[in-house]
Amino acid sequence: MRAIAVARVETDAIDAKTLAHLLRAGFLPESYIAPRELRSA
Repeated sequence: MRAIAVARVETDAIDAKTLAHLLRAGFLPESYIAPRELRSA
C-alpha cells in the first residue's frame, strides 16, 4: 500500500496493477466484514 501512497504518478490503472501484484505476492492483509446480524445498527 505504501507503494501506491508515495507514487508520483497516480492513475487507477497503475494503482490496480500494483494492487494485483501485491495480492498475488500475498502482501495484502485479508479483511472481514461481519454478517449484517452481527453489525451494530
